[in-house]
Amino acid sequence: MLTIYGEGRGFRVIWLLEEMGLPYKLRSVDLLAGADKDPEFLAVNPGGFIPALVDGDVTMVESIAIMEYLLARYGDKSKSKAPLAPAPNDPAFAMYQQFLHLGEAGLGANIQVVVVSGFVAPEGERDNWGARWALNQFNNRMKLVKRQLARAPYMAGDNFTAADISVAYTLNLAIRRGGIVLDDAEKAYMARLTARDGYKRTLDACPATKGFYESIPPACSPRTRNRSRLRAGREIGRSRPASAAATPPNCSARAASRSRRFPSCRRRRSPDRSSPWLLLRKKTGLLECTPQRRGDRRSHSSNAILPRCASPSGTSERSSTWPPK
Repeated sequence: MLTIYGEGRGFRVIWLLEEMGLPYKLRSVDLLAGADKDPEFLAVNPGGFIPALVDGDVTMVESIAIMEYLLARYGDKSKSKAPLAPAPNDPAFAMYQQFLHLGEAGLGANIQVVVVSGFVAPEGERDNWGARWALNQFNNRMKLVKRQLARAPYMAGDNFTAADISVAYTLNLAIRRGGIVLDDAEKAYMARLTARDGYKRTLDACPATKGFYESIPPACSPRTRNRSRLRAGREIGRSRPASAAATPPNCSARAASRSRRFPSCRRRRSPDRSSPWLLLRKKTGLLECTPQRRGDRRSHSSNAILPRCASPSGTSERSSTWPPK
């Protein structure tokens, strides 16, 4: 029986075997504990990285090489409805070969540098030139994926192939640890792949990978993130009691009193959109102005003392002495 050592990029191999319907055994490898503590695994792969394949007298490493080996040696036993590897004389063969290897050599290798720099490297070495260069290379190669998805639903054309397994694994890693945000076409592509029964069976067979995917959501764009925060804020506002909603945060009785004392005060248009006073005005509709200083009993209607929210010329100005200490 085929034995696969380790998940990680071994997820690609397991997914392929599930699509082909071939029996296998997955042997877990705990790299966090250290490969040097697993002599059985080191006997298979002295390099100490995953995945590795043992098929009788055959021992192999490198996920893409293992996938090509399985397809060439056991392709005729595959239970997949459509070929997972086009024949060399098939017009789709060129794109199949390109994206089968691009998924690891072009995309996976570069995003790996970004991931380890961001989550494994010491704090002072995380923002480095090499990681930025690798991210740029990843984004350049993603242009090929974008162009292909504008032409066809899958990497090799109209049918799902092992090339999609190669690319999908890397995209799953990139959107969770690489900060990559997919566009609509790429999201639809990933939705097609992850809806497959073979993918779902693979997740069930790889508990560590499944837990990783479930615990870390995909990255989202800043606009989407802000919309989510706004929705959350509205939900919080709805859940607040009426008494709390009537008096916004940071709105003291003295501030409300000032508004009542100066009903003719102009609204100040602050250039600082993050100003708490601007937010107060938006939330409550109260007039925002600066009252007279304590001890000064003259009327604000006099030109001698004007609310700081309006100058004699009627133009808006920001007081550097407000709020008073």
